[in-house]
Amino acid sequence: MSAGDAGDLLRASAHFRRASEVAPSEPYPHYELGYTLFLLGQHTEALRELKRANDLSPGFFLVQTEVYMCEALLSGTLDNHTLSILRRLQRLTDTGQAESPDAVSLSQQVIDAAPTCPLGHYFLGKALFNSNRTESESALIRCMDLSPDDTTAIDALTHIGFHRDTAGDPQSARRIWTDVLNRYEGNPHTELTKVILSQRGSA
Repeated sequence: MSAGDAGDLLRASAHFRRASEVAPSEPYPHYELGYTLFLLGQHTEALRELKRANDLSPGFFLVQTEVYMCEALLSGTLDNHTLSILRRLQRLTDTGQAESPDAVSLSQQVIDAAPTCPLGHYFLGKALFNSNRTESESALIRCMDLSPDDTTAIDALTHIGFHRDTAGDPQSARRIWTDVLNRYEGNPHTELTKVILSQRGSA
C-alpha cells in the first residue's frame, strides 16, 4: 500500500502478488493486485484477479464495479479517457464531494461519451440527490435500465427509495428497499438498506 501511495505501482503489484500467493483464499490481496494491474493497463490479468476477489467474497469493497469497468474497457464500451473521468468521480465520492458542481459536470461528460454506461447516470443521480430530486431519480432509474453491477444497483435503488420516501410515498420506498434485500441477499452493500428498513420498523 505504501508503494502504491508513493506511485510505485510496479513495486506495489509485486507485493500484492506475493501476498495473494501467501494467502490465496483471502480476497483483499487479489482485490488490490487487480486494482493495481488495472491502473497499470494490464487489464486481462487485472480482471482475473478482481473476479477471483469477488468469487472469494461477493461484493468485497468495490470489486463488482471494478470488474464492470475492466470488462467495459476490454470490450470497447469504455475508453481510457472516460475511465479516467470515472476515476475522478470515484475520488470525489471518497472525499465527500459526490454532490459538488464538479461531480455534476464530470458525470455529464461520462454520459456524453458513453451514454449506455450506467455509471455516468449513477454518479449524476448521486450528484443531484439534494439539489434536483426529480432529475436525480430519473438518472438513477436510467442507471438501473442499463444493468449496472450489483454494488452500483444496490446503491442506486436505495437512493431511489429515499426519493420516493421524501415524495410522500413510503410504501413504494419500502417495496424498493425490501426488493433490494431479496434480490441481492448476502451482498454486504445491502447493510445500509437493512438499517433503513429497521429504523422504519420494516426489517
